[in-house]
Amino acid sequence: MLGLGAFAFASAVLLYVILVELPKQREFRDQAYQDLTQQLSKRIETGVANLSEWSTDESLESYSKAISILDERKDADRFLNAALNERVDALKEARRTRQIRFESLMKDVDKFPLVSSVDAVLSFDRRMQNATYTLSRKQGDDLMDKWSDRRSRVVAIAEANH
Repeated sequence: MLGLGAFAFASAVLLYVILVELPKQREFRDQAYQDLTQQLSKRIETGVANLSEWSTDESLESYSKAISILDERKDADRFLNAALNERVDALKEARRTRQIRFESLMKDVDKFPLVSSVDAVLSFDRRMQNATYTLSRKQGDDLMDKWSDRRSRVVAIAEANH
């Protein structure tokens, strides 16, 4: 009789664990997973909102990867992730466009005629000064260094010819 009572008690405990406790644990684990996904999403969303076209390539790539990882989670907001990806991609495109512009300006400096009038030098000088405001600090410095060298050669040639 004691054996049957112990068996009944053990069965009741096992049934309680299977029907009540395991679903609670699964629900708790699922809720924790969902909460973590929401926290990650908020952090990434805040980070992406703080990015700009002046952010580093590494920073933009880092957020792209983070969004991809977040997108792999089963309860991720696909629409939000797509919008975040679009923003990061737009910023990457703005950086690429600025790089293309920088390279074009560097070629323009190389093409500037060594024999030029004072007005042409001053006009090109203003153009380069204005262009630096549309470039990153390093690009602007590189452009102005290159233009300064070229301008010095133009001036030296002009002085030698007079």
